[in-house]
Amino acid sequence: MFRALWLLSLAVLAVSATPTQTVKRWSTVPDSPFVTTQDGQFFVNGSVFKFVGTNAYWLSALNTDQDIDDTLASIRASNFTVVRTWAFNDVETVPQNGTWFQLISNGTLTINNGTNGLQKLDKVIELAKKHGLYILPSLTNNWNPTTGVDQALPDGFNPIQARDSSASTLPRNALSNSYGGMDAYVRNFGGPQEHSQFYTNQTLIDAFTNYTKQIVSRYVNNTNVFGWELANDPRCNSTLPSPVCETRNVTQWHSTVAKVVKKADPSHIVSSGNQGFFCTDCQKLFSRAATPAPQASPAPGLHRRTPEPQTKAKLLKERKAAWKKERERQKRAGVQPDGVKIRETKRQSDLSSTSGFDGSQGVDSEDIINIPEIGFGSFQLFPDQFDYSQNPPDPSLPAFNQTVQAGLDWINLHAQAAQL
Repeated sequence: MFRALWLLSLAVLAVSATPTQTVKRWSTVPDSPFVTTQDGQFFVNGSVFKFVGTNAYWLSALNTDQDIDDTLASIRASNFTVVRTWAFNDVETVPQNGTWFQLISNGTLTINNGTNGLQKLDKVIELAKKHGLYILPSLTNNWNPTTGVDQALPDGFNPIQARDSSASTLPRNALSNSYGGMDAYVRNFGGPQEHSQFYTNQTLIDAFTNYTKQIVSRYVNNTNVFGWELANDPRCNSTLPSPVCETRNVTQWHSTVAKVVKKADPSHIVSSGNQGFFCTDCQKLFSRAATPAPQASPAPGLHRRTPEPQTKAKLLKERKAAWKKERERQKRAGVQPDGVKIRETKRQSDLSSTSGFDGSQGVDSEDIINIPEIGFGSFQLFPDQFDYSQNPPDPSLPAFNQTVQAGLDWINLHAQAAQL
């Protein structure tokens, strides 16, 4: 089964997973006004939908409708066609001014349907349609730091993400992590103050899906809603601690919420919003689709290579192949190879130091993308924060070139995973 690959922004890419309608490759594409996926591509009204997207999480927080209109007009004038934005704005006390969508306080939830509430999101979607734009709403955020309650973010996070939103002198909603999110639910329902509770505590799951159903149902007939993103960067660790980091808990949460979304809105496709971390050799909850028979290549006598799931054995095999290729390149360039024989050692076979593959973030993107209700997946590339490399540093290449190559390999791995 082939899935689609698309660029949402400079940092975010996505890969489509199980199509919204199971059809054979030679079947007619559904003539639907909603965005659908089939055979590795997105479709609208029976035609391939190719696009470039951007992020504007703050759209609904703009002061006036005219501000929203002008911003969307500028985005369209720059040849973007999809805009990802926050469809949540949680507060723990009602603010004196500004936009808010939901009050989460002492175990109770209050939806704001007023002009400074969900009517602002209504206007975003309405004006986006006016300008020929699709909106990809994200339903919650993994990050929501609060002074005196949460732990500091780990080293390596960029200053904007790591900044404590409540300690900032910037106005509320100026930062992407000052719109509430998962930890706002955890802090206000009286249970253990652990981020992982959001994925496993049924009370919190019910609270979130209550909000989710109201948002999804509100826009069920809007064809310029691209689809639904369950969360921004969901993972088991955040600014609240997570003593237990289990990939299957995060995967099961995705399945539960995706079913809620698809029941309320069968027409729109659903995505995860995760960063695309792999968990090699982790136990899976959702088996991948049966491997299709090899497809004939346009070149006579050749066949497409069947992709393989990510495992430590596969990564080590690719590492050895990369070493061999580099040694051959050095010989051709007249450089004396170091003469070290390549062999597997305990350290080489232990890939726990590569944060993109070891499951330490609690995300198994291969398992998530196989959830039947997930219509396309996502991955991000932040080389300043995570190690995406499959191979040890190559001393013959500048650090920049190595970073670029690791990024290209990361993209190719996700393209391969999309075909499983």
